[in-house]
Amino acid sequence: MDCKCNCQGANHGTQLIPKPVLDHAATLTKLPDNLDQVKLKGEWVTRKVWMDGSILNPAPSQKVFNHSPDGFSWGYGGSGPSQLALAVLLKRMSREKALKMYQQFKWNIISRLPMKDFETEIDLKSWLAKHG
Repeated sequence: MDCKCNCQGANHGTQLIPKPVLDHAATLTKLPDNLDQVKLKGEWVTRKVWMDGSILNPAPSQKVFNHSPDGFSWGYGGSGPSQLALAVLLKRMSREKALKMYQQFKWNIISRLPMKDFETEIDLKSWLAKHG
């Protein structure tokens, strides 16, 4: 058998598995699994926040945009809530998407939390479907 490709016959007789074709429409609308639910817990006196059971450090979000050198806050529309909104979204999506969405997330979710200790679960996937 004369080979007309560059394999010199090495690949003949084996079944080649075609590469999957990407469905770009599905890729654009399907959200990653880690976007579904976010569990947040906040301690008003210390301004500590836990996300999905782990302490949320403000430093990584402050390196992206330092709204609040003092860290997080919630229950109003200021710099501390902006920092918290950015930190939460940076944990769940790309930096680019988080930067586009965090102010709206602050106004819709973070600013509406009570100005006291709280525990809440946020359906991030539903929120993004409405606002993203």
